[in-house]
Amino acid sequence: MFYYKPENIVGYDIVMAKGGKVETIDLVEGFSTTGIINKIK
Repeated sequence: MFYYKPENIVGYDIVMAKGGKVETIDLVEGFSTTGIINKIK
């Protein structure tokens, strides 16, 4: 499976400079990131 390195994600430098945290999550077939984000909200 392909994994993104956080430092290769657009905006990583800005988030880190502001004291934030960039994390990646595993892709799971049948689940969309939009659905996950809506559950978090």
